[in-house]
Amino acid sequence: MNYLEYLYFSFKRFKNNKKNLYHLILIIFLNFILLSILAFSTNFLEFINNTITKNIGFRSLNVSPNLDKEDYGLSLISNLKYVKEVYNSKYDSVSVKSSFENNYFDGSIDLNYANINTLPENVIGSKFSDSDTNVAICPINFYPSSEAYNLIFDNKNILNGYDLLDTDFTVKYYSTKEYGGNLIKDKEYTKIFKIIGLYNSNDLIMPSNSCYISFNDIKEINDIVLKNNTGIYSFIVVVDKKDNVSKVIKELEDLGFKDSEVRMHLDTTLTDIISLASKIVTFIIILAIVFLTISLIKKRLIDESKYIGILKTHGFMNKSIICIYTLEIFLINLIAYIISLIIFLVFYLILKNTLLSSLIYSGFIVKLFIIIYIISILITILIPVIISILAYNKCARKNTISLVRSS
Repeated sequence: MNYLEYLYFSFKRFKNNKKNLYHLILIIFLNFILLSILAFSTNFLEFINNTITKNIGFRSLNVSPNLDKEDYGLSLISNLKYVKEVYNSKYDSVSVKSSFENNYFDGSIDLNYANINTLPENVIGSKFSDSDTNVAICPINFYPSSEAYNLIFDNKNILNGYDLLDTDFTVKYYSTKEYGGNLIKDKEYTKIFKIIGLYNSNDLIMPSNSCYISFNDIKEINDIVLKNNTGIYSFIVVVDKKDNVSKVIKELEDLGFKDSEVRMHLDTTLTDIISLASKIVTFIIILAIVFLTISLIKKRLIDESKYIGILKTHGFMNKSIICIYTLEIFLINLIAYIISLIIFLVFYLILKNTLLSSLIYSGFIVKLFIIIYIISILITILIPVIISILAYNKCARKNTISLVRSS
């Protein structure tokens, strides 16, 4: 017999044995859970990793000025090896109301300072220089609302940045005055910006209501907004790469800047729990598949030892017997894998076009990594096949007479 004949013979056995249906359904269920867990955990960890590596806040430091040094140490910090930019935190960002306010948006946008060193690398349109004024670079998918900070929001009315390119918008901001021991709004000011460029906020894991403006513009606004905020502001130090942050902190300590800290931190407790939980569930599924496979093979050996002995008396070699029974296990698990994969992909497409469609604008993009399929194939198909080969090899090596006489 050749392998095609073995396969045909095994398929007939698979089709005629109703007990295979129970095993098939269980494997379908287990593999669907496995695919779902692997997809969620890999994408969640990828999102966390992207957040840390792409969001500039994780490679930016708050550094307290050194009052004993000339210019509070600004020139010293600027000359450090891995430092891309140093500026006064007073001119970092400002939240304002904009002319985008309507029935769908509250008009809230964040204006962030940037220059040629800190602007996104891939800008559609034009970038601005330090001397430019009244220009802005905004997200391709623009959501001018405070809801942009939410992980999930209504994305039906999201603005297409390409339609806004080379158009103007107006922002409102206020000076403050002291009243009853508190600072309250005083005079209203307005400023017009022209959108000269677009960037992908998803790539940078930035809120989709964040625009970049030049130093002259952020200084003009914050000198009015923060006029009554007295005190010395810290420096914001932007490092070239996340991997170099610890090196810069060490160099700052050596220069006498003792209170340097990363601007954005991530509590890894949740990620550790999700990672551990996914590993535990995956291990449980492996144990379940191993148990089901062993149980199925054990029942087969009990029911068909005599039949295996008869096959040997008819000239079937041990290799042929192992091949026939292993191919049957392979077919059961392969069909179960294909069915569960189809169910999983349908489930994924439904989620992608409903719940997950909003997550895209928060930078959480679900991808189906090849590693998901490799791991699931190894667990669902390869492990049962190996178990089958070992079990039927042991059975086939038994004495033919003892197999025929078995009941």
